[in-house]
Amino acid sequence: MSKSNRAFKSKRCVLIVGERNEEQTSLAASLGALGSEVVVIGNLEELKKFFLRSRPVQFVAVNVDFPHQDEVGSLAFKAGLDIEIFFLYDSYASQSSSRQGSERPRMRTAYLCYTSFVSNKYSCRLMQACGAWWEIKGKEAPVHERYRKLLNRVRQGVVDLDAQDQIQWANNAFKGLVGQGDLEGRNFSELVDSRDIACLNAVQVQLRNGIISPYVVRLRSDGQVVEIDATPRFDKDGAYTGSVALVRQAEGMPLEEFVASRNLVTLYSLALRLSRAFDVSKVINIITETVRSMCDYRCCGIKLQGFGEVIDQDVDRRITPALKETVDSFCTRLGRQAIRVIKDLEHDPDPAASAIREAGLRGIVCVALTVGVEHIGCIWALADKESALSRENNSFLISVGIQAGLALQNAINVKRRLEEEANRRRFYRDALNALTSGKLVFCERDELDSHWAKCGQEEASLELKEFADVPQSRRLTEGIMSAHGFPQERLFDMVTCVSEAATNVVKYGPPGQMRIRVEDDGVHVRLDDVGPGIAFANLPKAVLLSGYSMGATPSLGLGYSVMLEMCDCVYLCTSERGTSLILEMSHAKADPLDAFVAFNEVAK
Repeated sequence: MSKSNRAFKSKRCVLIVGERNEEQTSLAASLGALGSEVVVIGNLEELKKFFLRSRPVQFVAVNVDFPHQDEVGSLAFKAGLDIEIFFLYDSYASQSSSRQGSERPRMRTAYLCYTSFVSNKYSCRLMQACGAWWEIKGKEAPVHERYRKLLNRVRQGVVDLDAQDQIQWANNAFKGLVGQGDLEGRNFSELVDSRDIACLNAVQVQLRNGIISPYVVRLRSDGQVVEIDATPRFDKDGAYTGSVALVRQAEGMPLEEFVASRNLVTLYSLALRLSRAFDVSKVINIITETVRSMCDYRCCGIKLQGFGEVIDQDVDRRITPALKETVDSFCTRLGRQAIRVIKDLEHDPDPAASAIREAGLRGIVCVALTVGVEHIGCIWALADKESALSRENNSFLISVGIQAGLALQNAINVKRRLEEEANRRRFYRDALNALTSGKLVFCERDELDSHWAKCGQEEASLELKEFADVPQSRRLTEGIMSAHGFPQERLFDMVTCVSEAATNVVKYGPPGQMRIRVEDDGVHVRLDDVGPGIAFANLPKAVLLSGYSMGATPSLGLGYSVMLEMCDCVYLCTSERGTSLILEMSHAKADPLDAFVAFNEVAK
């Protein structure tokens, strides 16, 4: 046995896929001489049957002339052979290793091969003995890994960024553009002029949402203007994984055009962020953060009618009470104007000019926030540089004001609706507590969880998925209460209540859960479901009206009547997330006066 043969002691299954001819026969003989069990398969159906037999295969070689390359690759990947290799079979090499004569003519045949990580070493040794091989980068490999030589020859810059904007790779043209060679691992923002970081951040918001829009920035190294056209990447779950950007010089671009292009990107990104913000403070923060970073103001804020003065971006705490009063008065004098600016502090007759000059600032700008014809407030900004009060910045601020007015009006309306909902819930809580003499406590989720945390040690729990679990919930409750010496009458009442509640969990909101806690003063049983909850419009009838039911609409029918009659106290939380109950019962039946006192304590 030759040295090559001794290297492959155990026979491993190898497939050769291709038309049965002299080339395949030669390769099969060569691999067989190296100690492999070789199977030659001539068509796709035969290959499918082979894989269906679930026979372990270490290596598959597919002749490049085989017409069903993609199908074979798919079958190989499903079998766990996820490493692709290009193999050039050389009959001369195989003849010398297998001790066969050299009377056969020399043949070189190309194969696309598949192997696994576990068998990779074995497969590569086989191919090395028969010819030459190259590993192929899979489709999931970065573009620059597969086309490195090509990308290094193009004249425009190409840079590959990960999800955190770290540079993974850059071609030679990009390195020449920024005048630096070692870029891998650095953040892309390090190469951009600090004045354009806000624009860069705005673009990243767009890319993460799948929006592609070319933009221009200045490079930090020499200030030259470049246009960047980035394409985002996402994984199979839709998560942003980075981008590949094409970078080219924007020679001869006028400053006005550059600023307009930069501002357009920012406004588009601002609109996207505002469309997803419904909290007033969140909307204000987005607006002022964008305005300050893009226009290089010292500080800025928003004044809303009915909300008082809002100062959201006062990084250096420049707004003293006196200066705040000056700003408020200046905003009030805006009237019907779209914008009002003071930048000539020596000669402007407005009373705000002297106060702003004494504060060491260079000017103030105020832009109206309008929705249709309704004036709802204004955006204001203080500047310590004349450039911050430029015509371009003022135009940008007016554009922001148009978007901001509508976004703030929507946020205010949402805030009012939420307040109305909260007031309605408080009304139901007070009314239901009063009508049940404190036996029913209608509460929010965090209140219910907080109360449950004080109910002693948990002794048992039970999943409620089907009606067969209801009898088990009764037996579990009965066993625990008996072990703690509850009177038979109390035990019967609680078991009846648990049965009613568990039935509704299974009926309206499975899967659910029941948990039992016991402490010195009594037993506490909590039941949770994931149903649609009880609509507020139906809540008073569902709780107070015996026998009330709305068919498919979740209600407890007689359940609540039974619980309120037999339990000492019932905690209820219901929403679109589901319904939760805590049933409480002491060892002895509670006195009505004690229940009323307990209700008053809860209400506090």
